[in-house]
Amino acid sequence: MDTNKYKPDNLEKKWDVIVIGAGMGGGVFGHEMAKTGKEVLFLESGYFLSNAIEECNDSNDVCVRKKNGQWPYKVKGSTTFGQRNSFLSIGTGTGGSTSIYAAQLERMFPLDFSPRMNYPDNPDANLPEKWPINYKDFERFYQEAERLFRVTGDKDFFSSDNNSKFTDPPLLTRSNKKLFKYLTEVGLHPYRSHVACDFVEGCDGCAEVICKKGCKNDVNKICIEPALRKYNAKILTSCDVTRIGADDKIVRFVECKVNKKIVKLQGRVIVLAAGAIFTPELLLKSSSSVWPNGLCNSNGLVGKNLMWHASDIFAIKPKKASEDSISKRQISFNDFYFVDNFKCGNIQELGFNWFTSEKLREIILRKLSKFGLKISKNSFIVRIVSFFAEYRFKGATMYASIVEDLPYLENMVYLQDGEVCFKYTYKKELRNRCKALRLGLAKTIKSKYKLLLLSKRDNLNYGHACGTCRFGDSPTSSVINADNRAHDISNLFIVDASFFPSSGGSNPSLTIAANSIRVAEFVNSEWDSFV
Repeated sequence: MDTNKYKPDNLEKKWDVIVIGAGMGGGVFGHEMAKTGKEVLFLESGYFLSNAIEECNDSNDVCVRKKNGQWPYKVKGSTTFGQRNSFLSIGTGTGGSTSIYAAQLERMFPLDFSPRMNYPDNPDANLPEKWPINYKDFERFYQEAERLFRVTGDKDFFSSDNNSKFTDPPLLTRSNKKLFKYLTEVGLHPYRSHVACDFVEGCDGCAEVICKKGCKNDVNKICIEPALRKYNAKILTSCDVTRIGADDKIVRFVECKVNKKIVKLQGRVIVLAAGAIFTPELLLKSSSSVWPNGLCNSNGLVGKNLMWHASDIFAIKPKKASEDSISKRQISFNDFYFVDNFKCGNIQELGFNWFTSEKLREIILRKLSKFGLKISKNSFIVRIVSFFAEYRFKGATMYASIVEDLPYLENMVYLQDGEVCFKYTYKKELRNRCKALRLGLAKTIKSKYKLLLLSKRDNLNYGHACGTCRFGDSPTSSVINADNRAHDISNLFIVDASFFPSSGGSNPSLTIAANSIRVAEFVNSEWDSFV
């Protein structure tokens, strides 16, 4: 694809819509607006992505990471587990984090839209009684998002609606067929995972990397390229937005660095979709005499209520393994969304395998390198350790839990010396809910399968940041309103995971996509009010 032809010729014009960030939130929103004939300009800090260009094995090289859709800079954080200065599991470039996501697109449940009632004994969590929209009003947008991303799978037993129209998934592997049958026999309700993928011969799911076969339905493939090619949208890549300039009513300009030059862009509608870490960063950096504490931050809530998910990684291993298993992201179940009155979340097959000899050698070498040891992956000690590890996990399939994280005011994104940082306290109640899910699953499957926990104490999913610019009905307790419009700025909208007032117990991607479709519909309906 010739990306040069999609660069704008005139940066001084006033655009209909400027979208900051080309990930799930911004990409879907921009696509929906471009379909209606609006002049849309995407601003993206990363590259225009197609296929992975270079191998990137935990590389610190900024350029290499950008080429492979990985966020190129380390982020500092203070957590219960100590100080962090590391890469987050998020993406960059066209498609954002969807270029490296697992493509698991799950709905939240109706009960997730009334979060406070699920935690009656936890007054410290900053949970609203309800989301400002309900599931019934939201579900048609879920359906539209599932159709847009061509989600495969089948109906979850616990789903309360019947309007999902999934594409048939590939056949189960032999080992997964046995596991699916067994889970059903012990009273669980497995279903075929809801995955956004056009499966082709040899498809391996491409979790954590850009899909080389083009079968993963990421935002670049589904939204960005069609918006550019079919609907005349434009894009600036390698574009660093430095500031949003606003008076007390509207955004007047978006300041960004393009080709080492500072330019100011104008738009009728400005959409912020830089992610739940970098959206509050940009708002805080956009302070002015009108907004001394940061744009839209008169109530001090920008960056507050940071949530991740807790994601345990574990292997489900048959006690009598007769064959190796290959993880294909085929099986999920929600039987442990509630466990012993604890609200937990989804369990899903990961779709990649850590238990091959080659992969185990890589893991061993990375651990040794932390101690300054440089040993060849073909050395005797590495080969013998990987051999025993491979034997231990023979026949095992990798799974992950998605356990709901709760919002607390002290968990936040903030600026320190002009640099974005975060603070996070891991609460005992989250630890207890993770433990309840693990024990519940282990107890249920114990007659024929073992549960082998692979997670560390710090089991936070650093790719699922959300909640830092929550939406709500009141300007005193939220940053944006029910339409995702800033309470105080009439032409500014936020459509990434920042808007979540609670995290739910499932992957956030589908909810972000569905919400972007909803907000785009609202903006189109109110278009004449924007000047």
